[in-house]
Amino acid sequence: MDHKFSAIIEARMLSSRLEGKVLKKIHNKEILRHIIERVKKSQCLDNVVVATTKNRKDDKIISLLKKLKINFFRGSSQNVLDRIIRCADKYKINYIVRITADNPFTDYKLIDYMINHFNKCTDIDFLANNHYGDPKKE
Repeated sequence: MDHKFSAIIEARMLSSRLEGKVLKKIHNKEILRHIIERVKKSQCLDNVVVATTKNRKDDKIISLLKKLKINFFRGSSQNVLDRIIRCADKYKINYIVRITADNPFTDYKLIDYMINHFNKCTDIDFLANNHYGDPKKE
């Protein structure tokens, strides 16, 4: 059974280690833009949405998303899970690929591999990418 999947990218400006890191630039392009472009290469995702906070500092993220014509949701700055759930509710997302906005090396091929694996399994509700083995050997 094939399910419809959407990526929800968690992004915010406030970071205890490097404030504003999602809008820092690598080769004149914001990290968040790199991630969005990579995730959009997925053949298995139906939608890409960015979940950010209602904090005024995140207005800069919203400006970029509007420019890129990317859907977004603004929610709690304290409760990330609540933000993700409300975002999924707003966009009627049933299956979430949760992505953090601080990894410009997000691999769309791994996303597709995991979605295809999830679709083949009938007995799982959750799948994480912390497996260190060779997926070709499975």
